[in-house]
Amino acid sequence: MPSTPPTIRPRAARGYRRISILTAEPAKVIMELLQGAITSLSQANREGSIHPELDVARALSIVGELDLFLDFDSEPQVAKNFMTLYAHLRQRLGPCCRKFDPEVSKEVLSVLSILKEGWVEVHRKRERR
Repeated sequence: MPSTPPTIRPRAARGYRRISILTAEPAKVIMELLQGAITSLSQANREGSIHPELDVARALSIVGELDLFLDFDSEPQVAKNFMTLYAHLRQRLGPCCRKFDPEVSKEVLSVLSILKEGWVEVHRKRERR
């Protein structure tokens, strides 16, 4: 029996990941997005990183995706506050895509880590109910 070409396996994995994201509860997706941005910024800050600007650009893109999960119908003020925070993070990261600034990257990394910790705690409390 012929083996599956290697190019099909990554496509299948991406498809599975897409389905799991589309069917996941929003809090889990937000935590995954935050972790992705944290991972990208951590890679950018590693000593010897070859293209930290690309890692920052990846994190910037992920932060942009967080806006999609704002719920202005149920909590308009909370959503507005998060929208403002995400805009600030994007503003801070934007210039780092052109010229890497480790201090700015670490600043945003710290904020994202705090946000993720908060979402993890919210998720834990919801699961206990």
